[in-house]
Amino acid sequence: MFHAPGLLERAEQIKSLVSTRGEKHKDQEGLCGCNIQCSLCSLAVEYLRDCDSLIRRLKNWLCSLQASENGPIWWYLHDSPGLIHGQKPSDVYHLVHPESSGKPRQLSLIYFSSPKIPLLLLNYWTVLLELSTAILEVRSIFNHDPLFSASFGVFGAESLSLSMEDDMPTKFALRICQTVIHLSSTVEGCTVAYVPINLAVNHFTRLLSAYQSHWDNYSDMVKNCERAQVGLECSKKALEMLQNTLQNFK
Repeated sequence: MFHAPGLLERAEQIKSLVSTRGEKHKDQEGLCGCNIQCSLCSLAVEYLRDCDSLIRRLKNWLCSLQASENGPIWWYLHDSPGLIHGQKPSDVYHLVHPESSGKPRQLSLIYFSSPKIPLLLLNYWTVLLELSTAILEVRSIFNHDPLFSASFGVFGAESLSLSMEDDMPTKFALRICQTVIHLSSTVEGCTVAYVPINLAVNHFTRLLSAYQSHWDNYSDMVKNCERAQVGLECSKKALEMLQNTLQNFK
């Protein structure tokens, strides 16, 4: 997981280089311009391949963790009336189920196989939230570039970066929210969860702003905005629960 910050920094460098190239070489044509674009595509390809490598290592770690627990390590109990860690009924709120669409209902609670698992998965999902966001941003820059498309062969048939769906960061962010709610009853949980939940809030805030500024397909945008709004409400609720626990501790 300590390799992730370096990959996030590389993504920022690639975006900065593309932006600089767009400003300085907007009207540039010919061999020089092609060489620059080829160099940028090579950086993007190398970056995504390194991301693939890290994601595979993280998945292998997750498989090892699952093997050590002899079964599933987390799951949703979609329609459970149960409460987590002694919550009052008023603490369970009604939102659309985060990883599907449908009518508003009680937000599905998340459960874990042992007390150590939510802390481990919180870090795992936080890394993947940031990394998948960076991957999609870099990929979107080069998606329609013929040079980039021509390089797909070097990724192999099972490239996680190329096959990643656009809503993957949102799924990670929602799992973070639910895990934070699960951990919010203890000071120790609040301490670990504070940074991840703020990253989730930032993700949904950016997502909602992006959706609201692009209304090319009205029906899709309404659906996406509603989902982003649900996520933002969920993440803010989780953050509020953390703050309440810390306030009560004081």
